[in-house]
Amino acid sequence: MDKIFYKSVILEIRPRLQSVNVLINLISPLEVSKISLNEDSFQILVDEHVHTVSCKNLKIVVNSLSSLIVTQTYISFRFSTVNSSDDWGSFKTEVLKTAGSNVPTNLQNVFLKVAVPYVLQCKNCSQNLSENVKFERVLPLPSENSDSSDWFCHSHGGSNVAVLNPKETDVFYGSCYCHLSKPLVRNVIESEKVVVCKRCLSWLGLLKNSETFKFWFNTVAFKDGSVVHSTSPLGDTFAALREVLNSILFNTAKIVLCCQSGKKQNDYILLWILEKQLNVQLGVKDCKVAKVLFKYENNKNEIVKKWMEDSNVVSIDISKPMTVELLKHLYKFNKIFPKEFSESNNFYISYLMMYEHGEK
Repeated sequence: MDKIFYKSVILEIRPRLQSVNVLINLISPLEVSKISLNEDSFQILVDEHVHTVSCKNLKIVVNSLSSLIVTQTYISFRFSTVNSSDDWGSFKTEVLKTAGSNVPTNLQNVFLKVAVPYVLQCKNCSQNLSENVKFERVLPLPSENSDSSDWFCHSHGGSNVAVLNPKETDVFYGSCYCHLSKPLVRNVIESEKVVVCKRCLSWLGLLKNSETFKFWFNTVAFKDGSVVHSTSPLGDTFAALREVLNSILFNTAKIVLCCQSGKKQNDYILLWILEKQLNVQLGVKDCKVAKVLFKYENNKNEIVKKWMEDSNVVSIDISKPMTVELLKHLYKFNKIFPKEFSESNNFYISYLMMYEHGEK
């Protein structure tokens, strides 16, 4: 069939279940007369024309088609597969895989080095935010969800709460942000907790406490001679999410991504990870994704409070650019689903393409 009649074809592949769910988003209403399975493809008969969809790397059980639904806007069905015993074992034995062992994080690959002269700059306008500084200590911070007092053998300054404040020659970093001493930084404006560039008024970060600024690697740049080190907002978001998912044993998780974008403006993305690693075929492309439900809120309403009060929910602070780019990504992949499959319980369904070079 020469004319393409669908907007998208999605294959959700679950080898452990030996099952594939197929979802086809149609361009316009049409009469589908037959769907048949082959060992490595399936065929759709429309108006006496046959369209073949390749299912590469799959061995299909040809008589296993089930749950077929054909409407004016979508086609959905399921079929079974025969998996290689080398990959998943047999009904008698199973090959165990180490979950998350191949999922990288940013903590091992930070670009900051000791004794290298850097100038901190606004990423938007390249305004210098510091003089030349050589860091004597470049140290990782504990996770935002851990108790910082666990990192010390005794309390500091008579306080039961340990405070991690860097000196002017220190930089402490997380998966996508860093803490810098406040006296080190110049040419910024503080407005309550929000820090912006004095020249272009771009959102840069937050005042962590009276002595420390928190900047994201995607809002500032570290200039080392002619080399400028910075990161992308979406890549940083994926790095932060991978760090969380690496630390949990379950396939599902609830995460609140928080951004203080103004004096009194807070943005929240509620992210419900349904499957943290799912194999999908989008058209002809094989991908590994996280399947999620998401919801955006611009105030701390009842559902946000309920999530944040739940001890099983992880909270992550993200930057303003990370919030914008993540929402663009989530809405983009939400649109590949037919309307009937794009929402659930007032949440939107989407994919996070977070395992392909960090930020596809």
